[in-house]
Amino acid sequence: MFGWGRIAPLMLGGSLVMAIASPANNTSANFNASLVSSSHTFIGATFSPLTAPVVTPTATGTGVHLTWAPVLLSSGGVVSYVVTRINSSKVSTQVCVGSSAPSLVAGLMDCTDNTAPTGDSYTYTEQPFYSPGGTSTWSRPVSAASVPSTPLNLAFLAVGSQSTSTNNGTTTASYGSGSLHDLLLFVSVNNANTAPNISSTGWTTLVDKGTPAPSPFHLFIAWREAPSTLAGTVSFKAGANGTGATTWVVRYTHTTTSTSSPVTATASVASSTATPSATYTPTPSVVTSVAQATVISIVAVRAANGLSLSAAHGFGLQFTDTSSAGSVSDSMGLADVAAPVSGTTVVSPTWAQSGTAAQWIAATVAFA
Repeated sequence: MFGWGRIAPLMLGGSLVMAIASPANNTSANFNASLVSSSHTFIGATFSPLTAPVVTPTATGTGVHLTWAPVLLSSGGVVSYVVTRINSSKVSTQVCVGSSAPSLVAGLMDCTDNTAPTGDSYTYTEQPFYSPGGTSTWSRPVSAASVPSTPLNLAFLAVGSQSTSTNNGTTTASYGSGSLHDLLLFVSVNNANTAPNISSTGWTTLVDKGTPAPSPFHLFIAWREAPSTLAGTVSFKAGANGTGATTWVVRYTHTTTSTSSPVTATASVASSTATPSATYTPTPSVVTSVAQATVISIVAVRAANGLSLSAAHGFGLQFTDTSSAGSVSDSMGLADVAAPVSGTTVVSPTWAQSGTAAQWIAATVAFA
């Protein structure tokens, strides 16, 4: 695709002149020529490092995140890159193009391949090149292949507006549009030790965990496959003797063009409660049972306290919110992490709350 030495035809004074790029020193991009326009003059430069750096791939909620050390030119010219994905059948596809082209982030070249089909493992290469004035291309050899990476199935998309049901009244919680076979999570926090009643069909309970002390508190989580690509609503009410239930519907979408239905990715769901404390690490840790999983940590506190991750353990914070159901406020937080390999033990993150310490309730679920 790219040559180390080139012969470039130039028109000077109506005559065709061949300007030869010397390959004598393979550590430099030696190109000595002047076009008719002096603005396109390029004298030559040295690439550093001489060997193209290897790409580091990381499966994330948006695809496969790629980073590598930048390659520099002694002339200060801007180096570009051809990034290639190779599947298990050795078929190559160029990625990170157009608006997704690599950029320098925190000292590393950075881009995301959000087109990798699920169900396969991929390696990646990058090739640095330089095109002075867009007239001739000089490059280093392609990098060695990266370690294999497997894209996830599901990624956080959005959370619908919170909805509160008080005095056992029926209400609806909404969620936004997405793709076919998305995952919907119904997350409800109640200031009584009682679960909400979902009148909409198709939901499977994941977590039904409550505690009467030191104050009544309850976390309820259910899931279903999204019935369509469209936005929708879920009808529910707080539950018998409930003083109020605040509910959010979370939507996870496929990171690629996968048409598989979401499946649970742990043998069992982990849920736990804790008395008032400033921080909390949900227990136990979960072990995934399906490859390409997304593990989701959901916590709630019985107070209007902001939630954050004090020890992430690889989890990324996706959403926090505070609400008031009846006379008592609640807060909810959601974070997730990739677990591409089945059988991975996922250490829970440590959550922190602001303000006066309040009691906790938490659950860890996983889907693929």
